[in-house]
Amino acid sequence: PMVAVMLSSFMAALASCFNSCSTLFTMDIYVRWRPDHTEEELVKVGRIFTVVVAVASVIWLPMISASGSELFLYIQGMQVIWCGPIALVFLASVSMKSLNGDTAWAVLMIGLAFGVFYWLLSTGLPAAWRWSFLESLNILNYSMISFTFSGVLLAVLHFSNFGRGSSDDESTVLLTKGLDHPIHQKEWAGLPTQISALLLCVTVAGLIIVLPM
Repeated sequence: PMVAVMLSSFMAALASCFNSCSTLFTMDIYVRWRPDHTEEELVKVGRIFTVVVAVASVIWLPMISASGSELFLYIQGMQVIWCGPIALVFLASVSMKSLNGDTAWAVLMIGLAFGVFYWLLSTGLPAAWRWSFLESLNILNYSMISFTFSGVLLAVLHFSNFGRGSSDDESTVLLTKGLDHPIHQKEWAGLPTQISALLLCVTVAGLIIVLPM
């Protein structure tokens, strides 16, 4: 029974991941590429992309085996590649009403490139080409470095009016007025959310200080 429960949980996680990837591709990329699409076409493209993602996942398995780390730690190590820039842009879009899409896009792309560079020199490349310092760097420490780097980059680009000289459509603010009403509706949860975030930061900082790198 335990094996059946583990397999069912594993299959549910894979199904949700493949479904999310398919939805992102069809609704955010294919729909803009083919505006005259039909519903049947979207379903077909989504199924094909799901198969592509599944095949790519199988091809990626040797990389997981070669990493030499536990599966959970490997997953967390891969997530820190992009979690810093995404979290920073999300927080900045809520707190900075004048943040434009060009700045957010630049921070995301440069932050992602920074994360890929870290991954290659820590686990992605053969052992002879890796940096020993990055191999020993805790992923929580790197996530803090990535978040700080993205914050400095966003501040520099924002206050240097990056993207303000482009067309009006490209320089529009990232947070549209359509989101103000839902945000105001959730203001009652502001204090509990802030307390939870503070407790989370304290917990992560405590783990970094107490646990060895």
